Amino acid sequence: MQRALLSATCALAALLELQIAAASSLPQQIPFTLQGAASTASYLPPSHLNILNDENAIDEMLVRLTFPKELEDGRGAADVVDELESAGYDVWQRKPEWIDFRCKVTDVIEKTYKKHAANIEVIMPSIRQTIQRERESQETGAKALVDSVHSIYHSLSGIESLLQLFASDYPDYARLQEIGKSAEGKSIYAISISDYREKRTTGSFRTWREYSANAASANKENKGGKKHKGKLGFALIGGQHAREWISPAALLYVAHDLLVQANNPDAPNHEDIVTALQDFEYHFMPVINPDGYEYSWTTDRLWTKNRQYTTSNDTRCHGIDLNRNWGYKFSKAMRPNPCSDLYTGNEAFDAVELDVVSKWLRQKKHETGLQVFLDVHSFGQMLMYPYSYSCTAVPPDAENLYEALIGAGKALKSLHHQTYDVGSVCDVSYTATGQSLDWTYHDLGAKWSFAINLRDQGVYAFLLPPEYIIETGQEFLAGILDLSRFIAQKEKIEN
Repeated sequence: MQRALLSATCALAALLELQIAAASSLPQQIPFTLQGAASTASYLPPSHLNILNDENAIDEMLVRLTFPKELEDGRGAADVVDELESAGYDVWQRKPEWIDFRCKVTDVIEKTYKKHAANIEVIMPSIRQTIQRERESQETGAKALVDSVHSIYHSLSGIESLLQLFASDYPDYARLQEIGKSAEGKSIYAISISDYREKRTTGSFRTWREYSANAASANKENKGGKKHKGKLGFALIGGQHAREWISPAALLYVAHDLLVQANNPDAPNHEDIVTALQDFEYHFMPVINPDGYEYSWTTDRLWTKNRQYTTSNDTRCHGIDLNRNWGYKFSKAMRPNPCSDLYTGNEAFDAVELDVVSKWLRQKKHETGLQVFLDVHSFGQMLMYPYSYSCTAVPPDAENLYEALIGAGKALKSLHHQTYDVGSVCDVSYTATGQSLDWTYHDLGAKWSFAINLRDQGVYAFLLPPEYIIETGQEFLAGILDLSRFIAQKEKIEN
């Protein structure tokens, strides 16, 4: 296994070197392609799951329970979710009108849940076959790397190589920083993208240091409609849940496209992106759970937590659900089970990765300002604002937050006709404590805090084939640009 990982890393590194060489004659121009060929096997996660390796292993399926918001016995959908999770089922998606959960094909679902659900539907008959389909698509996409670097999902080392490539080829627009280490000692990276060039005359570019020096005080002064003297900070995090591969992939696409189109006057979004990079400093953290992400490539495709050792009630297991471990309204389970996919941890921010990320976000907030936050997940196609911990608590900025997401949802739909539900977390999904957007909104003070669940609606769920990466990235970029325009106007930026 280690040999296979090393081979994959070396193959991608060699391919990226070819890209750098090809681009060297065109400074500031990285195409969406990697010139050269490499073994397609280098880009395939190994056949690691028992349901792929063991012909005698019982296959699994994804089942959807559809029911009214309030059941005949007076219970709510949340009660059914609790019952499923207590029984050990892996709940993949929760919406007010349905629940998707993973179970063995031999489980007798109808007998147990027919009394609750108006309809029981198997939406993914074979998880084994869906994983195999994803692998086959990776192989096809690897052959197409000469056309687009975004035709496949990339391993952790591949993502790191791409980030380094972006930063080295766009020094006027990209800054790469290792912000800390994971529980297993892997690097956590942030790449900041903005227009960092200098203007020395009236109406021309100033240095970013000038913007930064004024940003913190300008942000504090921004009351009663005063204009910002600096750029707005916009943080985007991905990969909290290891199995959501489209999250890092879409963030890579958007970061790359911002750089490419900013430097190509003929690009369709050139003017919008030039303006956005003058108004904002975007901070992309594609994989804040590197241990879990790598484990989902090497061992368990459906792993979701981080990989640090945890202990509760003398039970020892791996992993914390990162998006239940943020500090605002953190709640420890009454009967904590560290082996559960939903394990919250023993206390807020005891996940090593969240300690790193939260401190870095606070530092950015202090140094240059951080007004916007977006947590990127899959699946379900949802755009959400706080709060997650309660259905009765309403943020004072709810009207503006909702209006911002309505516009972003229209922009997302405009390209490939994909509809995204818009509302508070409780409106479109389910309540949970210790989530990122609640903490960034309430404790960090990022007024514009959101979460997005990317494609799809459940046909492939967490196993979205890589041929959908580019379309997902395109519509995601459209949403980001619309959201940026709306926020810039509301914040009255003065460049």
